[in-house]
Amino acid sequence: MQPNTASDPTVTTKPVKPRRLVVLVPGFEGQCALWGQLRDRLEEEPGFSSDEARWLLFDHHTKRWSIGSLEALARRLHGRIVAEWIQASGFDEIILVDHSMGGLVVRHAYLLASGAVPGEQVAEWGARWSGSSCWHPSTAASIRSGLSGFGPLHG
Repeated sequence: MQPNTASDPTVTTKPVKPRRLVVLVPGFEGQCALWGQLRDRLEEEPGFSSDEARWLLFDHHTKRWSIGSLEALARRLHGRIVAEWIQASGFDEIILVDHSMGGLVVRHAYLLASGAVPGEQVAEWGARWSGSSCWHPSTAASIRSGLSGFGPLHG
């Protein structure tokens, strides 16, 4: 028989801290909602369930006649990542997933966080990144293979 944790003060349940933050940033005129199938599929992978990963969907709503700058978008993204970091008391890993223009936003947000932009202090999430890349042609082939059900992939 399982103990009733609601009425038994000797049994404590510790909330699970998400190990990773997954940040999704779409491209020009894109929306994170369009990545629903990809997100659903990733959430089935070990380490990406809602208990183990927190998802930050950064819909920047940039369209053809939008007013603003890449710098402003990057600062907004950086601020959102810092807020998630503080709320979760840090993460073991931050995964940045982007497409097209979203990659420019992510890159600049990381440069802000790493202190590579003159006058900016290093943010904790930026300092933890080693600067090494795990991107390898076999990784790309594996991703293409795993995503074959999502339609044609180019590149």
